[in-house]
Amino acid sequence: MNTIAVIIPCYNGEQYIERCIDSFDKQLVMPNEIIIVDDCSTDNSLECIKRVAASSKLPIRVVKNEENRGPAYSRKIAIENAKSDYIVFCDCDDWVEPTYMDTITAEIDQSQADLIVFDSYTSYDVNNRIVANTTKRLLSENKEGILAKSAMSLCRLVAKKDLFNTVCH
Repeated sequence: MNTIAVIIPCYNGEQYIERCIDSFDKQLVMPNEIIIVDDCSTDNSLECIKRVAASSKLPIRVVKNEENRGPAYSRKIAIENAKSDYIVFCDCDDWVEPTYMDTITAEIDQSQADLIVFDSYTSYDVNNRIVANTTKRLLSENKEGILAKSAMSLCRLVAKKDLFNTVCH
């Protein structure tokens, strides 16, 4: 059975992070681990993360950067700390539908793809969504290039952790 880590970089996301974590708490299928990296927030993000993590049923690990380095560095640190087979990204101001992890798990089990690109929505309010793209399974294309140079949001990707060995080093 494949395991999945959710990586959430956070910088000054105090007003959003609770909704983000709560959306993973409501999943039909739980992730195996959630790694939240605080990038030296100047608001109360870290305290909020710790408070929410303490009351959550999720396996949450919190990492704090020594200095502000940006989301790419925070994701890299989280990937290095992840123990799961697959990596999923979520930004601290995002949230997911209750079937999100179930959909990811089913797609991984069915396709065994190294890299999957999912639909995402731009949400201006609860009722106004715009579909960004369609689901794609990437089995043999230049996956490392997509990870390293893609302009699309990483929050739409599910990738085998092993793919990051060539991208991050």
